[in-house]
Amino acid sequence: MNSANLHTAQITTLLGVITMLFNLILFIIIFCLYCSLVPTKPQAATESLQSFDTFIPSVREAFSSAFDPDPEPSTPKVLPSPILYLPPTKPRRSNQVQPVINEVIIPTQTNPSPSISSEATYQELKQFVKHHNLQQMVKNSTGKPYHKCPKTELIKALTA
Repeated sequence: MNSANLHTAQITTLLGVITMLFNLILFIIIFCLYCSLVPTKPQAATESLQSFDTFIPSVREAFSSAFDPDPEPSTPKVLPSPILYLPPTKPRRSNQVQPVINEVIIPTQTNPSPSISSEATYQELKQFVKHHNLQQMVKNSTGKPYHKCPKTELIKALTA
């Protein structure tokens, strides 16, 4: 009984494949017939001349009777150099021994340090040093970073 069921399943599968192939071939034949029977408008002689007139102009000139096979050489267009539009640059001074001074900023003779009262708290002193960028000055006068100095040394370094 199992072999009979197996045999029927194989026949059913084979019939399904054959039916699918038959439908595909039939579709292709009908499509080809339809495409061959669709009416098309024949082109008149004037339409072909109009299409030649709208063809690429350089090709049309090549087939004309007034075509010169040796054209005169044309001068190439020279584009302006983009370097002309760049602003002038200053020379690099990486190996210079003398200090570079900005001509716009006039250096002052004295640099008065801002004053601080001796009654300020330790946090205010640290904020003052940081805000006025005096860390290096405090380190030079005390020998240690400003956040490791006690309040008295900070005041002494800032008032000196």
